[in-house]
Amino acid sequence: MRRIKLKDIAEYTHMSMTAVSLVLNNKPCKISESSRQKILQAAKELNYSPNRLAVGLATHRTHTIGLIVGDISNVFFSILAKGVDCACQAADYNVMLCNSWNTHEGDMHMIDTLADSGVEGIIYCMSDDTTQEDALESKRKLQQYGIPFVEVDSDYTQNHILFDHEQGGYLATRHLIEHGHTKIACLMGPVQMQGTNGRVAGYRRAHKEAGLPVDDTLMTVGDFSMESGAAAVKNLWGREFTAIFAGNDMMAIGALKELRTEHIRVPQDISIVGYDDIPVSEMLEVPLTTVRQPMAEMGATAAKNLIGILREPKKTMEKKIFSPKLIVRKSVRTLVG
Repeated sequence: MRRIKLKDIAEYTHMSMTAVSLVLNNKPCKISESSRQKILQAAKELNYSPNRLAVGLATHRTHTIGLIVGDISNVFFSILAKGVDCACQAADYNVMLCNSWNTHEGDMHMIDTLADSGVEGIIYCMSDDTTQEDALESKRKLQQYGIPFVEVDSDYTQNHILFDHEQGGYLATRHLIEHGHTKIACLMGPVQMQGTNGRVAGYRRAHKEAGLPVDDTLMTVGDFSMESGAAAVKNLWGREFTAIFAGNDMMAIGALKELRTEHIRVPQDISIVGYDDIPVSEMLEVPLTTVRQPMAEMGATAAKNLIGILREPKKTMEKKIFSPKLIVRKSVRTLVG
């Protein structure tokens, strides 16, 4: 069924398109009340709804926000996107979701795509391979387009929503140390990511606080995917460790899968702590102890801050740093002796 246009209502009422447009857009006009009601009734009977994109292009207000994420299959981004969408719907904004495939080149392409689509602002989760130089290039492009933006989970620019990853890494590692573990493997994310560096800093801080040396041979790099978690554990075979701190829950799940393949039990043989607290974590065969990130709240806060900027351009954005919470379940064993 085709979309009803102003032309259809004009023909239906035998009135001009100008008159129909003025009435339906609630603009001042010298049209009689009876004619106005006739137009409104026709719009109702024909199930007319305005084309928001067309109206937006004419008024420069599309009420649409762009959201760029690295990989929507990563549950972190799925939940964050839900938070963004809920906040936008409450404020009568639409969301246009773009997946950059975790490359800076993809980020730049999506910025162009969103600008061409007339979005009013962008919520930007930079790709995993972003460098300082890449971030500045993205910022310049957004400024050239004149598009306000909020950065999530990195702080290369002034407008950002952050998570205290150092404290998160510290809480996870300290929990393992408190349960008697001194040989703790660390499954890191991409090394250039600020979030990875924060987690690792917390991992090191917990060791230092406990007077324990960090064994760099127990640190291995992944890409936050389940497959990379399994591969990271394979890389650790032959080394001595009793516990694993995984950079996110997806890597932890991959590690669990690999451990099960090798008939290694969790937590009886190896303890493991994840990161994020995605919904499936508590439904695993061994419910996963993990560090909770309030992903939906982070997304909602980013959306509210951006909408605030759009409504009051001179408004200073409130920077927000979210704190981690350790969620204790069943994947950590206390070592005795």
